Amino acid sequence: MPYLNAAAVKAQDSPGIISVGVLLLFILIALQILNVLRKILMWWIRLLWWVTVGAVLVLFASIIYQRGPEKTVEDALRGARHLSEVWWREYRRWEGYQNLQQQHHVGTSQKSWTSRW
Repeated sequence: MPYLNAAAVKAQDSPGIISVGVLLLFILIALQILNVLRKILMWWIRLLWWVTVGAVLVLFASIIYQRGPEKTVEDALRGARHLSEVWWREYRRWEGYQNLQQQHHVGTSQKSWTSRW
């Protein structure tokens, strides 16, 4: 009890310490509440992730069951080939734009903004 009595006397002498202590207590409580909310949010996000993964696995299993493994692999390869063709076509198109832009800058004596420094 003598320690509590000494602390009460010091607190009475300087009430600013009590204000700082109460402020720190409120901050501590707020951080604890935010931590609980973060844990709840992460639990829901993890649940949503695993439900999505499960749904994708069920989708793939149903596709394989409906079409058969050979037809599924054939369809996947056809889709990958199509995606590759689109990617290369776009790559060549934008490469052509870049070449045209470089030729335009070479033909005119206009310098790029990086060469001005």
